[in-house]
Amino acid sequence: MTRAEEKRTDPRKSVNQAISFELLMAEKKHLRNVQIDGLCSDISRYGLGLTTDCLLEEDNILRLHFPVSELNTTLPLYAKVVWSRPVDADFKAGLRFVA
Repeated sequence: MTRAEEKRTDPRKSVNQAISFELLMAEKKHLRNVQIDGLCSDISRYGLGLTTDCLLEEDNILRLHFPVSELNTTLPLYAKVVWSRPVDADFKAGLRFVA
């Protein structure tokens, strides 16, 4: 199997950080925010890699709650799902930060 061409333009830093996020979901003609846990695997200026047990779809907008241990708080960040695929029993996604 050949490796896919690398499309990243900015170096990523490997991390292993638990992260929670909110996803707007439609259920029975109603919208609701669902809070989900995941694991951030890498990060750059433009985005991050996320592993979660929730199927994320391309173009989903997530509100991330990124922990800042030095301040004992979380930093809210918004990101768009650029790609998502199953990996074992979970899903891996590439996110791009949005303003």
